[in-house]
Amino acid sequence: MIRFGELVDEASRRFNIIAAGDRERLWTRHLQESMSPALIQALHPTTSVLDVGSGAGFPGIPVAILCPDSKVALVEPRAKKAAFLEKVVLTLGLNHVRVFPETLETVARQNPESHWDQAISRGIRWTPKMVQALTRLLTTEGSLLRFGPLSEGDVRVVPVAPGSERGIQTWRRENWADLTKCR
Repeated sequence: MIRFGELVDEASRRFNIIAAGDRERLWTRHLQESMSPALIQALHPTTSVLDVGSGAGFPGIPVAILCPDSKVALVEPRAKKAAFLEKVVLTLGLNHVRVFPETLETVARQNPESHWDQAISRGIRWTPKMVQALTRLLTTEGSLLRFGPLSEGDVRVVPVAPGSERGIQTWRRENWADLTKCR
């Protein structure tokens, strides 16, 4: 995990893999949230996970490190960030991780037979097309674990950490249309 943090820090100094203002929070927010017991406990140890909008690899890479028996797919349409994720996967030897350098909609269209058990997202603004793609990509029992505020309608939320204003929201399929209304 430390090596991953170092890779993010190095890349951030060279080409802003995370926002300049977020560099000081790399260890205390980005990594800490991505290793949250609330998140890890919500995932099954051998689950297949789709990280939507992976960016610099949060939370997908920490999940892959902490859940080595899972299969993790990182979806990141921005070429620079997807290339960074490929480097991280190779450097850390994460053979159970696959990077999709494309949009969620493209992944759904090009992989009609692929299905994941759970999706995770952090800092994503959902569109109706993304929700449609998610519906095609997750198993019928699949759920979305989303980082967000502690109150979000009828969605079950567990705080990321004691005293945190952010939580892990568990979205069941029947509520996914409401994702487009979230901040």
